[in-house]
Amino acid sequence: MNQKRIVIGAAMLAGVLGGCTPAATRGGQTPLEPAAAPLPSAQAGTVALEFFEAMFLKDEAGLRRLCLPDEDLALLVRGEELPPNVLSNLLEELRGIEAWPAREGDVIRMAGRQVRVDAASISGDRRVMMLPLPGAPEPIPVLLQRSAAGEWRVDAGPFIAARRAAMELRRE
Repeated sequence: MNQKRIVIGAAMLAGVLGGCTPAATRGGQTPLEPAAAPLPSAQAGTVALEFFEAMFLKDEAGLRRLCLPDEDLALLVRGEELPPNVLSNLLEELRGIEAWPAREGDVIRMAGRQVRVDAASISGDRRVMMLPLPGAPEPIPVLLQRSAAGEWRVDAGPFIAARRAAMELRRE
C-alpha cells in the first residue's frame, strides 16, 4: 500500500503540478494539520476535490464548470494521460480524502511563494482549502471563491502558474 501511495503521489505531482510542490505550515509547525474547527462549507472542500479529479481525468469542461473563468485552464489538461491502473488508484485515493479550511495566520506555499493566510483570503465568500493528497509531502492549498450564484469556484491561477513554470523548465 505504501508503494502504491508513492506511485500515485509521484503521478499526481508530476502530472498535475509539473513537479512544483506547495508547502504549508501553521505557526512555524510543519506539516500543517487539519484545523479543529468544522469546515466553513462542505461544498468548498468537495469542489476542491472535484477540481483535482477533473485535472486527473483531463476533463476541460469539468474544469471550466468548477473554476473561475481563466483563458489558460486548458494548460491543466495537457500532457500524457496516466496509465488506466494508476488513474484508477489515484481516483480511489482522492475520493477518500477530506479537505479542511486554512485558518488566518497559516503559512502556505503557492506557485513557489510562501503566503500567510489573511482574513481577506478566508472571508465569507473566499476559502483556502487544504488537501492532503497521496504522496504529496504536505497538504496542497486550493483557493476558492463563491460566485454570484452562491457556488464555490476554484481559482486555478496558482496551478496554472506551476504548470507554466514546469513547462519552462522542460524547455531549458
